[in-house]
Amino acid sequence: MRLRAGFLSTIIGCLFVATFSYFDLLPLVECKLYDAFLRSRPDNFDSLDNDIVIIKISEEDIKKYGFPVSDATLADLLDKVRLSNPAVIGLSLHRNTEGETPDRARLNSIFRDTPGLIGIEKTDGGNPNLRSITPNSELEKQDRTAASEIIEDSLTGDVRRGYLYVQKSNQEQSIPSLGLAVALKYLNQQGIVPESSGDEGWLKLNKAIFPLLEPNLIYDELTVDNYQSIINFSDQQSTFSYLTLSQVLSSEFDLNLLRNKIIFIGTMALSIEDTYITPYSSTLSNGKSFSYGVEIYASATYQVVSAALYARTVIRVMPTFGGYVSFILLASTSSFITWFIYLNFQIIKNKFVYLFYCLFTCSLIIAIGYISLLFGWWIYTLTNALIVLTCELTIYYFIRSDDLERQNKLLQIELEETQKNLVNQGKLSLYQKIAKYLAHEIKNKTNIQGLNIQNAETKLGELKESIAYYDYLFESDNPEVRSPVTVIDESLEKMQRLATVNDKISDIINRIYEQGTLVGSESPQSELLTPLEINGILRNALLDSQQLWIAKYGGVNLEVVTEYDQNLLLVDGILSEVETVFNNILNNSLFYLYRKYQNNHGFVPKFSVTTRNLLQSSQVEIIIRDNGVGIAPENLDKVFDMFWTTKSDHGGFGLGLSIAKELVEKFGGNISLNSVHGEFAEFVIILPGK
Repeated sequence: MRLRAGFLSTIIGCLFVATFSYFDLLPLVECKLYDAFLRSRPDNFDSLDNDIVIIKISEEDIKKYGFPVSDATLADLLDKVRLSNPAVIGLSLHRNTEGETPDRARLNSIFRDTPGLIGIEKTDGGNPNLRSITPNSELEKQDRTAASEIIEDSLTGDVRRGYLYVQKSNQEQSIPSLGLAVALKYLNQQGIVPESSGDEGWLKLNKAIFPLLEPNLIYDELTVDNYQSIINFSDQQSTFSYLTLSQVLSSEFDLNLLRNKIIFIGTMALSIEDTYITPYSSTLSNGKSFSYGVEIYASATYQVVSAALYARTVIRVMPTFGGYVSFILLASTSSFITWFIYLNFQIIKNKFVYLFYCLFTCSLIIAIGYISLLFGWWIYTLTNALIVLTCELTIYYFIRSDDLERQNKLLQIELEETQKNLVNQGKLSLYQKIAKYLAHEIKNKTNIQGLNIQNAETKLGELKESIAYYDYLFESDNPEVRSPVTVIDESLEKMQRLATVNDKISDIINRIYEQGTLVGSESPQSELLTPLEINGILRNALLDSQQLWIAKYGGVNLEVVTEYDQNLLLVDGILSEVETVFNNILNNSLFYLYRKYQNNHGFVPKFSVTTRNLLQSSQVEIIIRDNGVGIAPENLDKVFDMFWTTKSDHGGFGLGLSIAKELVEKFGGNISLNSVHGEFAEFVIILPGK
């Protein structure tokens, strides 16, 4: 499957993410996981002093004082609050006090005389077509108004980000959001003033830098306008203190609770419909599953102040380009690591182990995402986990497919080999039956011939004695006239040689008849082995081959070159079987020598036989080489296969070299073939020496 699976799984993983993102599933799942990460942080991870107090106008307060609260009620509330000497007051109530009434004049006077009080206005965000709500004129004159916009995610409707600055279409300079304006006023009292950071001009407060939220895979460029930042929410119940309008007006609270604190005043009543969903909404201890607008402003202030004073984490989101690059790198890395592990560790090929491996890697990705958020980076955790899982499953599919394909090929090879063996066994069984039948017939004939030869030898011996007695009667001065005794001696010698041949034939036939094979048992019994002199056996085999060549191709000259080791080369073996090895190889060479001669009558057929005593290994080496047609490269590994032959049209059965190999290996030896097609074939036989 090689590297192909790694590349393909990388591509499939990236395509999966593209599809995931196209259907807006990526922002949805990432936001929900982000919320879960925020809620699961340690309780003391963002442990800070409780510096923010929210004075809420509750449902009971509305019933008692009405809504919107009157100028007199609001003026009374501010007077009560100012007595406690708070640091900053953020008024989350739209109060455009135009016109003159005693209560309104009093309220405007309080606005003018309270430098730490900041009001709100609804801006148009730089788009004059959008509705806006003008601020209080007294506060606007003193530049103490802030934007009241709250951003809800388009997909989930939740609040996870907020404005730091918002542009107004009727002026060039942006104004801060209420949360930032209150924080800047509070930090200014601590000696911390806003600075610009880097070429981007990001807001810097002390050592805290608030990066501009850039378009990313969760918030696209259409939704990221003005100067936005992710709000690092915390559990509001433990972060803020709460008082009701009634409690303050009736002085049912400790004045020290508000001293030098950040005060927010706003509605917290369902009837006003100023409710929002935040990451912590589902865990609020008071039973409600939402947050109020004033709490959103307070959370933004808390984010800025705690980052500037206490180095609290400022959350960043990876931009779009960086996200896609990280996906590609993660997909390719996980693909090739998985590919490497799968190929090098056998245990992972178990499907249950592989499943555990996939779960482990996905859990590791999620753990990395959680730790990254603790240090201020919101990464696409679930998407990364799904990419890794997709790549791992793709790798598994491709490798398993490759394994199955390879197994099928092996099974196919085994099936073909089995079929071949069955065919060969069928042929061998047929040949064995035929061989037994022929052996039976030939055995009878050779037995009769052997008896006749023995009788002839006896009678000829008697005749020889009689003729020798009267030999003087046949003497002649003509050298061409041979003595009858000489003629009889030559005849007896030929008959003895014929008897030797008959003995060999009988030995072979007995083996065929009794065992059904030419080779015999794989491990010959030691009592059947005799010391054999290799050079002598080779000389006789060469003599037989030369006589066979003359008988078949008498008009063609055959050149024979021998180089025998002068030492006595002995091996333990069975004479007839060792002779069979040499005869089969030599006779095979004769056929291909003549075939080459038929195509080129100027060709001179040549044999060379070499023997060596390999002293270091106590082995005997026999090299039989011919300059015939040689063996084609694709056939080199088939030469010793049973029934394989290229001369079936000339009566060959493909048994000679196969039998030779079996006999050599039977005696603990080895046979190999070196050949260059069209030039030569060289058989190298190694036998254990004695």
